[in-house]
Amino acid sequence: MRTVRSSIVVLVSLTLAGVMYGQDTERKKPNKIREPNYRIGVKYRTVVSKARPIPPTLVLQVSVKPPDFSREAMILLARRLNRDFAKEERLGVLLFSDFEAARRFDPTRKGAVESLRGSYQLDRTTGKEELNIFLDPNEPQRNIKIDLTREGKPSLERLR
Repeated sequence: MRTVRSSIVVLVSLTLAGVMYGQDTERKKPNKIREPNYRIGVKYRTVVSKARPIPPTLVLQVSVKPPDFSREAMILLARRLNRDFAKEERLGVLLFSDFEAARRFDPTRKGAVESLRGSYQLDRTTGKEELNIFLDPNEPQRNIKIDLTREGKPSLERLR
């Protein structure tokens, strides 16, 4: 009787240990790119100027976590911004790797410029949609420009 009781205790313990520490049976997709989250640091709207008749544009300064600054993740972010601000005719977004830099951007401060990692422009009147990724603020020739205007695969070209 004692052996049966001990066996049951051992089996229950192993079962619970397996549940608590067992391997996940769900297969994970390697390197699945997810849509990055963003935080808005500053949000404002431009006004029409007499000198340059550009329609009003909603301008955002947003931060994104540094690991999310890949080409694929930034394209997903651009698509998300397009959806999130679907009612805006024109949208301009500065992308930062630091929330405080997004809140207090000053192009004369070195730290703020180093945190500036890209930009996104959307103009629904012309149909133009463009994403710029700044790989290195000190080497503008390494920046990437992605034209998202066309449906399908975006084209990739180096900024000049």
